[in-house]
Amino acid sequence: MSISKKKALSSSMFKISQSKVSKWRTCRQAYHYAHVEKIAPKKKARPLKFGNIVHEMVEADINGKNPFKVLANIAKTNEKLFDAEREMYGEIIKDVTYIMTHYFDYWDDRPESIEYLKIGKLKCEHPFEIEIADGIVAKGRIDALGKAKKLKWLVEHKSHKNFPKPENRWRNLQSVFYIRIVDMLGWGKLDGTCWDYIRSKPPTRPAILKSGEMSRAALDSLPGVVMDVLKQNKLSAAKYTEVIKQQDENQSTWFQRVFTPVSKDIIQPVMDDLIDTSREMSELHGKSKTKTFGRHCDWCSYRALCAAELQGHDVEFVKEREFEFNEYEAEKEEPVED
Repeated sequence: MSISKKKALSSSMFKISQSKVSKWRTCRQAYHYAHVEKIAPKKKARPLKFGNIVHEMVEADINGKNPFKVLANIAKTNEKLFDAEREMYGEIIKDVTYIMTHYFDYWDDRPESIEYLKIGKLKCEHPFEIEIADGIVAKGRIDALGKAKKLKWLVEHKSHKNFPKPENRWRNLQSVFYIRIVDMLGWGKLDGTCWDYIRSKPPTRPAILKSGEMSRAALDSLPGVVMDVLKQNKLSAAKYTEVIKQQDENQSTWFQRVFTPVSKDIIQPVMDDLIDTSREMSELHGKSKTKTFGRHCDWCSYRALCAAELQGHDVEFVKEREFEFNEYEAEKEEPVED
């Protein structure tokens, strides 16, 4: 773990993270639940569960390990949960298997392939803790740093139901924050961010018609799904070459790497704003619980608590039934449904 070169970090310093700042700026009530009460839902929403699984698989692959062994272990460990909560998770292990099989194949030897850079002994998941202002310590974990297109990038692995729009990238605090942190830690200067997007939507299975033939209707799916349906129904792939070709070409709608150069002029202003917010957080931590309502409520982990309060229900009962003390999970980013 890295520390400030000026002095050792004190436990009394106020610690911030990208997710902590983001939550404070979005809704102080959600911040209070996550970072003061330190509670998190007992059951993770599917987008967050999917993202965690994919993240572990990508990390394993970067480190030269078999990502599908990681998936098999997750499936075994969570077997009872996935069976009991099928309505919430669907066939999540099967979906991840299809998506990640194609993900690893898709990026093999493409121009957008990434050469991951080592920091110490690690190629990914780089922890940091560093003083960014008097009494303010930033801590977190950087996905990876990599080379591509002859430049150096902060690499962010993100899973979404649909690819984010360009405005989601330029207003993203995390990328600029981490690029500055990498520089402060002496890990090198970066040219921008590589957004490595993976869609989390369950691939659509083609329908089997009453005639026994497979439908040739347009699909939002992947080649492996089509091939499995053909095999399961003992149909010849040769008769459906156009459907298979369509899904092969369709992979660009499932996997995308967007390289966004960073303007050097914006880094310090963004950091200055972040430090101002951090000082405000330090002063009002545990005191401010102002609710902010908006579209973010749709995917907020704490929406059940706000809904209970506003409808006059027993908030403490909902809290006891659906939430638990979990400092680690409360620190994580909210899943975003697109």
